[in-house]
Amino acid sequence: HYQAVLGLAREEFGTYRGVGLEQLLTRMEAFSLNMRLYAEAGTDDHQQLINDGLLREFREKTACARSAVVEVLSRLTTQTIEGDIGTLAERSRHGSWHTRLAAQCQDGDTIASFNYDTMIDHSIKWERPWLWAPEGGTYGQPVLFSPNGRWVRRKDVQRGLVEILKLHGSIHFCSSDRGPQLVEDPVQNPDPLIIPPVFGKPIEEWAFLSQVWRRAAGRISETTALVVVGYSAPTADQRAQALLGAKGKPLEFILILNPSREDANHVLSLFSRRIQADPIIAIRPGLEDLFEFV
Repeated sequence: HYQAVLGLAREEFGTYRGVGLEQLLTRMEAFSLNMRLYAEAGTDDHQQLINDGLLREFREKTACARSAVVEVLSRLTTQTIEGDIGTLAERSRHGSWHTRLAAQCQDGDTIASFNYDTMIDHSIKWERPWLWAPEGGTYGQPVLFSPNGRWVRRKDVQRGLVEILKLHGSIHFCSSDRGPQLVEDPVQNPDPLIIPPVFGKPIEEWAFLSQVWRRAAGRISETTALVVVGYSAPTADQRAQALLGAKGKPLEFILILNPSREDANHVLSLFSRRIQADPIIAIRPGLEDLFEFV
Protein backbone atom coordinates (compact mmCIF):
# COMPACT_ATOMS: atom_id res chain seq x y z
CA HIS A 1 0.00 0.00 0.00
CA TYR A 2 2.80 2.42 0.85
CA GLN A 3 4.56 1.67 -2.42
CA ALA A 4 1.30 2.12 -4.36
CA VAL A 5 0.78 5.61 -2.94
CA LEU A 6 4.42 6.64 -3.41
CA GLY A 7 4.46 5.23 -6.93
CA LEU A 8 1.34 7.16 -7.91
CA ALA A 9 2.80 10.41 -6.54
CA ARG A 10 6.03 9.83 -8.44
CA GLU A 11 4.10 9.08 -11.63
CA GLU A 12 1.97 12.23 -11.40
CA PHE A 13 4.49 14.73 -10.00
CA GLY A 14 7.87 13.25 -10.90
CA THR A 15 8.67 12.78 -7.20
CA TYR A 16 6.86 11.86 -4.02
CA ARG A 17 8.88 14.24 -1.84
CA GLY A 18 6.88 17.21 -0.64
CA VAL A 19 3.64 15.93 -2.20
CA GLY A 20 0.75 15.93 0.27
CA LEU A 21 -2.14 13.48 0.19
CA GLU A 22 -4.60 16.30 -0.40
CA GLN A 23 -2.59 17.49 -3.39
CA LEU A 24 -2.29 13.98 -4.81
CA LEU A 25 -5.95 13.05 -4.43
CA THR A 26 -7.19 16.40 -5.69
CA ARG A 27 -5.12 15.88 -8.84
CA MET A 28 -6.64 12.43 -9.25
CA GLU A 29 -10.15 13.81 -8.86
CA ALA A 30 -9.52 16.50 -11.47
CA PHE A 31 -8.18 13.89 -13.89
CA SER A 32 -11.16 11.66 -13.21
CA LEU A 33 -13.57 14.49 -14.01
CA ASN A 34 -11.69 15.37 -17.20
CA MET A 35 -11.66 11.75 -18.30
CA ARG A 36 -15.41 11.47 -17.79
CA LEU A 37 -16.02 14.61 -19.83
CA TYR A 38 -13.67 13.31 -22.50
CA ALA A 39 -15.50 9.98 -22.65
CA GLU A 40 -18.87 11.68 -22.95
CA ALA A 41 -17.60 13.76 -25.89
CA GLY A 42 -16.96 10.80 -28.22
CA THR A 43 -18.08 11.52 -31.79
CA ASP A 44 -18.52 7.95 -33.07
CA ASP A 45 -18.93 4.41 -31.74
CA HIS A 46 -15.25 3.56 -32.22
CA GLN A 47 -14.07 6.71 -30.46
CA GLN A 48 -16.63 6.19 -27.70
CA LEU A 49 -15.35 2.66 -27.14
CA ILE A 50 -11.78 3.97 -26.78
CA ASN A 51 -12.91 6.72 -24.42
CA ASP A 52 -14.94 4.29 -22.31
CA GLY A 53 -11.94 2.00 -22.05
CA LEU A 54 -9.65 4.83 -20.94
CA LEU A 55 -12.19 5.99 -18.39
CA ARG A 56 -12.67 2.49 -17.00
CA GLU A 57 -8.91 2.02 -16.72
CA PHE A 58 -8.50 5.33 -14.92
CA ARG A 59 -11.41 4.62 -12.58
CA GLU A 60 -9.85 1.31 -11.60
CA LYS A 61 -6.53 3.02 -11.00
CA THR A 62 -8.20 5.76 -8.94
CA ALA A 63 -10.18 3.25 -6.88
CA CYS A 64 -7.02 1.26 -6.10
CA ALA A 65 -5.16 4.43 -5.16
CA ARG A 66 -7.97 5.63 -2.88
CA SER A 67 -8.06 2.22 -1.19
CA ALA A 68 -4.29 2.34 -0.71
CA VAL A 69 -4.48 5.87 0.73
CA VAL A 70 -7.17 4.88 3.24
CA GLU A 71 -5.10 1.86 4.27
CA VAL A 72 -1.96 3.98 4.67
CA LEU A 73 -3.78 6.66 6.68
CA SER A 74 -5.29 4.06 8.96
CA ARG A 75 -2.05 2.19 9.55
CA LEU A 76 0.12 5.26 10.02
CA THR A 77 -2.37 6.82 12.44
CA THR A 78 -2.67 3.59 14.38
CA GLN A 79 1.07 2.93 14.52
CA THR A 80 2.15 6.44 15.47
CA ILE A 81 -0.64 7.63 17.74
CA GLU A 82 -2.67 4.71 19.06
CA GLY A 83 -1.58 2.88 22.19
CA ASP A 84 -3.11 0.10 24.21
CA ILE A 85 -5.15 0.94 27.32
CA GLY A 86 -2.17 0.62 29.65
CA THR A 87 -0.04 2.96 27.56
CA LEU A 88 -2.86 5.46 27.31
CA ALA A 89 -3.49 5.35 31.03
CA GLU A 90 0.19 5.97 31.69
CA ARG A 91 0.16 8.84 29.19
CA SER A 92 -2.92 10.31 30.88
CA ARG A 93 -1.27 10.26 34.30
CA HIS A 94 1.66 12.22 32.91
CA GLY A 95 -0.57 14.85 31.32
CA SER A 96 -0.65 14.73 27.53
CA TRP A 97 -2.13 17.61 25.57
CA HIS A 98 -5.25 15.58 24.90
CA THR A 99 -5.61 14.76 28.58
CA ARG A 100 -5.22 18.38 29.61
CA LEU A 101 -7.78 19.46 27.05
CA ALA A 102 -10.22 16.76 28.15
CA ALA A 103 -9.83 17.86 31.77
CA GLN A 104 -11.15 21.32 30.82
CA CYS A 105 -14.30 20.02 29.12
CA GLN A 106 -17.72 20.57 30.63
CA ASP A 107 -21.19 19.25 30.00
CA GLY A 108 -22.52 20.72 26.74
CA ASP A 109 -19.11 21.31 25.09
CA THR A 110 -18.51 20.14 21.53
CA ILE A 111 -15.23 19.05 19.95
CA ALA A 112 -15.30 18.95 16.13
CA SER A 113 -12.26 17.07 14.90
CA PHE A 114 -10.77 16.49 11.44
CA ASN A 115 -8.36 13.88 12.86
CA TYR A 116 -8.69 10.12 12.42
CA ASP A 117 -7.09 9.03 15.69
CA THR A 118 -8.88 8.29 18.96
CA MET A 119 -6.67 10.14 21.45
CA ILE A 120 -9.30 12.74 22.35
CA ASP A 121 -11.93 9.99 22.57
CA HIS A 122 -9.82 8.02 25.04
CA SER A 123 -8.95 11.16 26.98
CA ILE A 124 -12.57 12.26 27.43
CA LYS A 125 -13.55 8.76 28.55
CA TRP A 126 -10.58 8.61 30.94
CA GLU A 127 -10.64 12.15 32.36
CA ARG A 128 -14.37 12.94 32.15
CA PRO A 129 -16.19 9.58 32.37
CA TRP A 130 -19.43 11.32 33.34
CA LEU A 131 -19.37 13.16 30.02
CA TRP A 132 -18.77 10.03 27.92
CA ALA A 133 -21.93 8.55 26.33
CA PRO A 134 -21.35 6.77 22.98
CA GLU A 135 -24.78 5.19 23.27
CA GLY A 136 -26.40 8.58 23.83
CA GLY A 137 -24.81 11.08 21.46
CA THR A 138 -21.07 11.49 22.05
CA TYR A 139 -20.58 11.06 18.29
CA GLY A 140 -23.64 13.05 17.23
CA GLN A 141 -25.89 10.00 17.25
CA PRO A 142 -25.92 6.62 19.02
CA VAL A 143 -23.32 4.08 17.90
CA LEU A 144 -22.89 0.36 18.55
CA PHE A 145 -20.07 -1.10 20.62
CA SER A 146 -19.19 -4.16 22.66
CA PRO A 147 -21.02 -4.21 26.03
CA ASN A 148 -17.83 -5.43 27.72
CA GLY A 149 -15.26 -3.44 25.77
CA ARG A 150 -13.16 -0.33 26.16
CA TRP A 151 -15.84 2.12 24.98
CA VAL A 152 -18.46 1.32 27.65
CA ARG A 153 -19.62 4.14 29.90
CA ARG A 154 -18.96 3.51 33.59
CA LYS A 155 -22.10 2.72 35.55
CA ASP A 156 -21.12 4.62 38.67
CA VAL A 157 -20.97 8.11 37.18
CA GLN A 158 -23.53 10.87 36.75
CA ARG A 159 -24.74 11.64 33.26
CA GLY A 160 -23.57 14.48 31.04
CA LEU A 161 -22.25 14.81 27.52
CA VAL A 162 -19.34 16.17 25.52
CA GLU A 163 -19.85 15.75 21.79
CA ILE A 164 -16.92 14.52 19.69
CA LEU A 165 -17.86 15.08 16.06
CA LYS A 166 -15.35 13.25 13.84
CA LEU A 167 -15.88 15.03 10.52
CA HIS A 168 -13.46 12.87 8.55
CA GLY A 169 -14.42 9.66 10.29
CA SER A 170 -12.14 7.68 12.58
CA ILE A 171 -9.95 4.61 12.54
CA HIS A 172 -12.25 2.98 15.13
CA PHE A 173 -15.45 3.56 13.10
CA CYS A 174 -16.86 0.87 10.86
CA SER A 175 -20.21 0.23 9.20
CA SER A 176 -22.50 -2.65 10.09
CA ASP A 177 -25.97 -3.82 9.12
CA ARG A 178 -27.29 -2.23 12.31
CA GLY A 179 -25.54 1.11 11.86
CA PRO A 180 -22.20 2.73 12.82
CA GLN A 181 -20.06 0.70 15.20
CA LEU A 182 -16.96 1.27 17.33
CA VAL A 183 -14.33 -1.45 16.95
CA GLU A 184 -12.35 -2.50 19.99
CA ASP A 185 -8.93 -2.52 18.32
CA PRO A 186 -8.41 -0.04 15.45
CA VAL A 187 -5.41 -2.12 14.30
CA GLN A 188 -7.83 -4.94 13.50
CA ASN A 189 -10.44 -2.74 11.80
CA PRO A 190 -10.77 -4.23 8.29
CA ASP A 191 -12.64 -1.29 6.79
CA PRO A 192 -12.16 1.96 8.76
CA LEU A 193 -14.72 4.65 8.01
CA ILE A 194 -12.42 7.54 7.17
CA ILE A 195 -12.51 10.14 4.41
CA PRO A 196 -9.14 10.96 2.84
CA PRO A 197 -8.29 14.61 2.15
CA VAL A 198 -9.95 15.12 -1.22
CA PHE A 199 -11.59 18.10 -2.91
CA GLY A 200 -15.07 16.57 -3.09
CA LYS A 201 -15.60 14.66 0.14
CA PRO A 202 -18.09 11.81 -0.42
CA ILE A 203 -19.92 12.56 2.84
CA GLU A 204 -23.32 11.55 1.48
CA GLU A 205 -22.10 7.99 0.90
CA TRP A 206 -22.41 7.43 4.66
CA ALA A 207 -25.60 8.47 6.46
CA PHE A 208 -23.70 8.49 9.74
CA LEU A 209 -21.14 11.06 8.60
CA SER A 210 -23.81 13.15 6.91
CA GLN A 211 -25.52 13.42 10.28
CA VAL A 212 -22.21 14.30 11.95
CA TRP A 213 -21.64 17.17 9.49
CA ARG A 214 -25.18 18.48 10.00
CA ARG A 215 -24.72 18.32 13.74
CA ALA A 216 -21.37 20.13 13.53
CA ALA A 217 -22.90 22.85 11.34
CA GLY A 218 -25.59 23.44 13.93
CA ARG A 219 -23.23 23.50 16.89
CA ILE A 220 -20.70 25.81 15.19
CA SER A 221 -23.39 28.27 14.13
CA GLU A 222 -24.92 28.33 17.64
CA THR A 223 -21.74 28.85 19.63
CA THR A 224 -20.47 32.24 20.77
CA ALA A 225 -17.06 30.93 21.91
CA LEU A 226 -14.80 29.15 19.44
CA VAL A 227 -11.32 27.62 19.72
CA VAL A 228 -9.50 26.39 16.60
CA VAL A 229 -6.50 24.18 17.37
CA GLY A 230 -3.97 23.50 14.63
CA TYR A 231 -6.41 23.53 11.71
CA SER A 232 -5.38 25.57 8.69
CA ALA A 233 -8.49 25.22 6.46
CA PRO A 234 -6.62 24.18 3.28
CA THR A 235 -7.95 25.79 0.12
CA ALA A 236 -8.86 22.44 -1.44
CA ASP A 237 -11.11 21.65 1.51
CA GLN A 238 -14.01 23.75 0.29
CA ARG A 239 -16.57 21.80 2.29
CA ALA A 240 -14.81 22.49 5.58
CA GLN A 241 -14.39 26.15 4.70
CA ALA A 242 -18.10 26.39 3.97
CA LEU A 243 -18.83 24.74 7.30
CA LEU A 244 -16.71 27.23 9.23
CA GLY A 245 -17.75 30.26 7.18
CA ALA A 246 -21.51 29.78 7.46
CA LYS A 247 -23.75 32.33 9.16
CA GLY A 248 -24.35 32.05 12.87
CA LYS A 249 -24.57 33.87 16.16
CA PRO A 250 -22.08 36.72 16.70
CA LEU A 251 -18.86 35.36 18.17
CA GLU A 252 -17.82 36.80 21.53
CA PHE A 253 -14.56 34.84 21.87
CA ILE A 254 -12.21 33.39 19.23
CA LEU A 255 -8.92 31.66 20.01
CA ILE A 256 -6.82 30.32 17.11
CA LEU A 257 -3.76 28.23 17.88
CA ASN A 258 -1.47 27.79 14.88
CA PRO A 259 2.30 28.22 14.44
CA SER A 260 1.65 29.82 11.04
CA ARG A 261 0.33 33.36 11.35
CA GLU A 262 -0.73 33.28 7.71
CA ASP A 263 -2.82 30.13 8.22
CA ALA A 264 -4.29 31.55 11.43
CA ASN A 265 -5.37 34.75 9.68
CA HIS A 266 -6.94 32.67 6.91
CA VAL A 267 -8.97 30.72 9.46
CA LEU A 268 -10.01 33.94 11.19
CA SER A 269 -11.22 35.39 7.88
CA LEU A 270 -13.71 32.54 7.56
CA PHE A 271 -15.61 33.88 10.56
CA SER A 272 -15.69 37.49 9.34
CA ARG A 273 -19.47 37.65 8.97
CA ARG A 274 -19.85 36.60 12.62
CA ILE A 275 -17.38 39.12 14.05
CA GLN A 276 -19.43 42.02 15.35
CA ALA A 277 -19.25 44.53 18.21
CA ASP A 278 -15.97 43.96 20.05
CA PRO A 279 -15.21 40.23 20.49
CA ILE A 280 -12.12 38.85 22.18
CA ILE A 281 -9.82 37.58 19.41
CA ALA A 282 -6.51 35.89 20.16
CA ILE A 283 -4.03 34.19 17.83
CA ARG A 284 -1.26 32.19 19.47
CA PRO A 285 1.41 29.81 18.11
CA GLY A 286 1.33 27.03 20.70
CA LEU A 287 -0.95 24.70 22.63
CA GLU A 288 0.23 26.05 25.98
CA ASP A 289 -1.77 29.20 25.31
CA LEU A 290 -4.94 27.14 25.08
CA PHE A 291 -4.95 26.37 28.78
CA GLU A 292 -4.10 29.96 29.71
CA PHE A 293 -7.25 31.19 27.95
CA VAL A 294 -9.55 28.31 28.86
